Amino acid sequence: MFTWNYRTIKFVDEAGNTTFQVYEISYNEAGEIIGRDLLPTHPEGETLEALRFELEQMLLCLNEEILEDAKIVYTKHDWGSDEPSIPWKEVRRELGLDE
Repeated sequence: MFTWNYRTIKFVDEAGNTTFQVYEISYNEAGEIIGRDLLPTHPEGETLEALRFELEQMLLCLNEEILEDAKIVYTKHDWGSDEPSIPWKEVRRELGLDE
């Protein structure tokens, strides 16, 4: 069983430029981070009320501690597969996002 919420992640590029983005973060039963979405979250809803609720939930993450991309520690999680997990930095490198 795992849970998730929206969290703000701070990114700093090689030139020292800072950006903040909202991601869905997954946690294990102990509250440790076990993963995040590949791309930042974007709000959507089938109605204006649903969209408003989604945006309000996203805004709540601004009250939480900001996560720094380079310092996030991911705890190993048994996703029910024998396949080894791939570290986030390796995924980014394979996709050509970090060169």
